[in-house]
Amino acid sequence: MKHFLCAVLLMASVVGCHSKPRELVIFHTNDIHGHFMAEPADWRKDHALVGGFTALSYYLDSLRRGSPESLYLDAGDLMTGNPVCNMEYEGVLGGALLEMLKRCGVHAMCLGNHEFDLGADHLRDFIAASPFPILCANLREKNAAHSLSGAVYRVERNGIRIGVIGLMMDNPWGSVARAALQPFAVDSAASTAQKYIDQLDSATDLIVLLTHMGVEEDSLLAMKIHGADIIVGGHSHTRLTEEMRVNGIVIVQAGSYLKNLGVLRLQVAGDSVVSAKDTLLELMLPPNPPQSDASVLADSLELLIQTQYGKIIGDLEQAWKAGYYEGSNVGNWICDRLRERYRADVALVNAGGIRGSLNPGPVSKLDILELLPFTNNMVLFEAKGSDLFIFAAEQATAQGLHEHGALEMSGMTVDYSKTNETTKVVDVKINGKSVVPDKIYRIVSVDYVAQSQAERYLGFNPVDIQTTGDIISDVIMDEIANTKGPVRSDPNPRLREVQ
Repeated sequence: MKHFLCAVLLMASVVGCHSKPRELVIFHTNDIHGHFMAEPADWRKDHALVGGFTALSYYLDSLRRGSPESLYLDAGDLMTGNPVCNMEYEGVLGGALLEMLKRCGVHAMCLGNHEFDLGADHLRDFIAASPFPILCANLREKNAAHSLSGAVYRVERNGIRIGVIGLMMDNPWGSVARAALQPFAVDSAASTAQKYIDQLDSATDLIVLLTHMGVEEDSLLAMKIHGADIIVGGHSHTRLTEEMRVNGIVIVQAGSYLKNLGVLRLQVAGDSVVSAKDTLLELMLPPNPPQSDASVLADSLELLIQTQYGKIIGDLEQAWKAGYYEGSNVGNWICDRLRERYRADVALVNAGGIRGSLNPGPVSKLDILELLPFTNNMVLFEAKGSDLFIFAAEQATAQGLHEHGALEMSGMTVDYSKTNETTKVVDVKINGKSVVPDKIYRIVSVDYVAQSQAERYLGFNPVDIQTTGDIISDVIMDEIANTKGPVRSDPNPRLREVQ
């Protein structure tokens, strides 16, 4: 009887020990997009330098001294946004970004849609070259049963057994070039997540979904599954200043461009999250930050990039401000120059391919590479006037109902009306003249619009597409350099809602 009582007491002490809440901190970032150096913060009155791997390394080192039991996760879109993404490091383009994340102590990241930007072969090389796990449970080669990259990362921190499952969006076709996605199959995020949650549940205390889907899709995912505890998300560039809770699951996201570090503090007990508090830490670069492995690499890359791309090539008279659902002065200027250069009737560029804005004043090559970060080729094709009527209706819907991003245009104007949830094209003109249905018009655009996403943006599929071999950023740098005097933009919209 004495031995039995001792055994009971021993079991009770063990259970009590394991039921006591244990602390864990999850550091998280997402949508870095190549922004590896600190940049002036336009939202601050002092325009202090914010972001970059030097600042990230500094704050992580400081925070880890107080929270040694921690995990650092990145939710994807490490690529595209800076020339560093197209520089070879350790045999792979963009490899320096992987190395800087490694030097900051990242444990795992998930695939984002911009990891596909340099094609399927590069994606495979990028995953293979990564010094840390890149996760995506629901992406696989066609006809393959297993995921292309790792599906799950398992680790223990402070006695907490953690399973991390990587996931990307169910339907990436609107965010990834078709040629890059063609070799792969994308499975349902919800069903894939549930499969791995069920496998991990008995062997873990905490299940984290590391997703690149957007905060709305994360919320929908949370409603479809059970057994997960945390979603660390990306894709929508959402600055969640505190955690969301949907169906009992904590959802966090840290904005974009490495300007903030998410700090999620957890208490875990009894296979559940007892408490969770997420905050965003602004990564303001301190004066004279201590040198770190990450800062040494970042500084050397910045020097190289400034040497190659820091040359001033022109001067802006007005600020360039990009849009998404509506035209912009920068989109007008780009399309005007493309139409003239290629002697086309119409020039079209997707507004989503123009990233950010530029202030008035000197413009460098680096400014343009960051404004036009995608390696899109210029292409030429012909279209009948009847095709352009279809295109006009598609663009009216895109802008009027915000169904997707609009196209910037030159040589063409479209007037439309909007009633409730419908749009109607009122007038379409090419170079000031009404479109003739049977007439053939010469169009210049980028391959992403004309080939990868034609049905989405144009409403029809062009034939006999001629590839010029010119990259849009190179062309625009050349056009700016050849502009005499200040660069002046036409602010007038070409896609217009009328009464």
